[in-house]
Amino acid sequence: MKKLLTSLLFTCSAVVPSLEAVYQAPSFNFDVAAGYRQDHFRWASRDPSVPDDLTESVTWKNLQIADFTAFATYTSCTGWYFRANGDYGRIYDGHVKNKDYLQTSSSNKTLIEENKANGGKGEVFDVVGGVGYRFISNGGRLALAPLIGYIHSEQHLHIYDVNNIFIIGQAPDGRVPGHSTYKTRWYGGFAAWDMLLDWSCDLKFFGTIQGQMGQYRGQGHWRARDDINGYINHKANYVGFTGTLGFLYRIFCNNFFGISGSYRNLWTHHGKQKTNRTVYLLDDFGWAINPQGDDEDFEQKFHARWRVWSVQANWFIHY
Repeated sequence: MKKLLTSLLFTCSAVVPSLEAVYQAPSFNFDVAAGYRQDHFRWASRDPSVPDDLTESVTWKNLQIADFTAFATYTSCTGWYFRANGDYGRIYDGHVKNKDYLQTSSSNKTLIEENKANGGKGEVFDVVGGVGYRFISNGGRLALAPLIGYIHSEQHLHIYDVNNIFIIGQAPDGRVPGHSTYKTRWYGGFAAWDMLLDWSCDLKFFGTIQGQMGQYRGQGHWRARDDINGYINHKANYVGFTGTLGFLYRIFCNNFFGISGSYRNLWTHHGKQKTNRTVYLLDDFGWAINPQGDDEDFEQKFHARWRVWSVQANWFIHY
């Protein structure tokens, strides 16, 4: 971690030679924000024991979220920079699509079954903390802070009102009973640049670019398929990035109002899925003809991707 911070500091001085470390009065900034957020999350598993790669994918699409954020920074008189922020969002609308298919090549897929469902319930949240060193431009208008820290993010997702719209060799089943849940955890370290630019006495611009990597854990309680006995566990590594940009305008004294936008893109690699399933005797179409089966633990390959964008109104206080 020390090597990473040293590298960021060296890059800062090399790329932006007009920045310098300065002694100044300690400062504290506090920002609260509220707005709209949209998540798109997909995971897929593949069974390497099946010759034609039986694949299942589940997509939560256009999850609409009411999002609330709190953000605080403190800079010491010697330039040390501390940042803590978190957000909480409530999902109020969204859709889920579940597909099972055989993939014989990268361009040849045979759809086996497709379900659509409602995903408009649940919650999301993030907790972030980091430390770095802030550099000030010679004119005092631009502040850049490289920092490193820890981030923990979660999604608590739901699948309900499932509707079977396609099943190979059979008529669709229509409404499928059951309510499934899926919980994600993305946690690990990050390295970031925080920027604050005083464009004028009353106008400020701010931004963050952040890269992160760590561990992914997913746990589902499944009710939409007869062969899965209650749970799905996912484990993987992940990498990704987040970018934020916004402006602030002074409304009185040290209080500013502004608008900000953010984008996040995370994806996993080297993932595994574990489930307990009932093994049926299958016919030529791959459907169970023996309702009595044995329960077995299955391990499959897994990957996931999470994309987020948001727009918020900010109230910023500078001390």
